Amino acid sequence: MVRLNSGKDFFAEARCAVLNSASAYPHAVYGTIMMCRVKPGKKQDLEDFFEKYGHLGEYPIEGHIGSYILWRDSDPESAIIMTIFDNREAYWRNAQSDEQHDRYLQIRSMIEDDPTWNDGDIKPFLRF
Repeated sequence: MVRLNSGKDFFAEARCAVLNSASAYPHAVYGTIMMCRVKPGKKQDLEDFFEKYGHLGEYPIEGHIGSYILWRDSDPESAIIMTIFDNREAYWRNAQSDEQHDRYLQIRSMIEDDPTWNDGDIKPFLRF
């Protein structure tokens, strides 16, 4: 998950993060979008979880590029989470692993119902 912490110029920092990410992966990648409602009091736990297992986290996952959480303005307990991998093979290798099943059970304990998933190719379109 990308966190921007300087507080000086959020939008400039966000733009740099997106440009750096896009230049590192200018090709199409593969991933999923998960939609869920978080249990009361579990938002920070869910963010911490994704930070821990992110590509720069304590337990990186092979082929994982990054994850992003969008907390919806219209429903602050509702999250849309995009997770991106180098390619389809890396995504499915992870998705079918016992380790990912264990991680899913941890996520499931923080959300109200089974999430919805949308898997597919991700192609960058950037204009700055």
